[in-house]
Amino acid sequence: MASRTRSLGPLLLVLLVTAGTVAAVLWTINSPDQVRVFLMRLVLISLVIFLGILLIRYFTLLWFAFMQHTERDIEQFGEEELPPISVIVPAYNEAKVIGAAIESLLALDYPTYEVIVVDDGSHDDTLAVAAKFEGHAAVPVRVFSTPNAGKATALNLGISNAQYPFLFCMDSDSTVEPQTLRKAIAHMADDDVGAVAGNVKVINRTSLLTRLQALEYIEGLNMPRRAQGFVAAVNIVPGPVGLFRREALKDVGGYETDTFAEDADLTLKLIAAGWKIVYEDQAIAWTQAPDQWLDLSQQRYRWTRGILQTIRKRRRLFLKPFPDFPLWLSAFEMMFEAV
Repeated sequence: MASRTRSLGPLLLVLLVTAGTVAAVLWTINSPDQVRVFLMRLVLISLVIFLGILLIRYFTLLWFAFMQHTERDIEQFGEEELPPISVIVPAYNEAKVIGAAIESLLALDYPTYEVIVVDDGSHDDTLAVAAKFEGHAAVPVRVFSTPNAGKATALNLGISNAQYPFLFCMDSDSTVEPQTLRKAIAHMADDDVGAVAGNVKVINRTSLLTRLQALEYIEGLNMPRRAQGFVAAVNIVPGPVGLFRREALKDVGGYETDTFAEDADLTLKLIAAGWKIVYEDQAIAWTQAPDQWLDLSQQRYRWTRGILQTIRKRRRLFLKPFPDFPLWLSAFEMMFEAV
């Protein structure tokens, strides 16, 4: 309790100073009209400051994204040096789509990899559909089943059963392009890179709602990640397409189960531990976007709640007097994604 109180100290101080300043100003105002004018000015000034920060962020991201594109220089593995990769796919009630996900993995253009599917206690035929792929001639496919405990637990189970030094994590409702592993693994030639965030695209662009989400993924998610990659501080490695160094995951203890945004929480831990998080736009995963407003609102609620949970959980990292720039940038970007 004492440590929690100390960590909230700076925030409480800011709130008290702000409240005291507003109260002092209101105390000096004599008429209701003056109060109304003051409040209107306060709202206007706050709006101008917010829009100013938004514009500065947007143009900074554009500049970083441009620099990332023009200065791209990745140390490559030779063909015979390509390290083996374990692909991990957690699944829960995804019988309709898990087959397509596994088929896309079996079509990857990569010399040595394995596929591990973890069924998280599904109530449909997810386990049966996945099990049909076991014993594949060219690519080893292993299927595990566990009582329902959430995505993070399923991922950790897959990681514990993986045999290779690099781990590619993918959502079961997504498919990947054949070149994805080759493009992502190139960044791992740098021993300081702990994870590579890929490029998530919307596949079901069949309505105005899904087309708008496809545009949002390009402008609101992938462009910022490209920019963040310029400083090796991508704030979230997305669930549909992320490559991790096993050593880095071991360093931070893997996924944790106490937030709705296990991807954001893990990424923040990696950055805080000093690992680089980069972006690869040619590591592509296609995902199904919600095609109903209710489903979309529920998805965004989970995202926002998960990010806010992560920021609150890791708040001590940001309350240091001089936090590292990558850590500060990640928190700043997470706040914008949350709102």
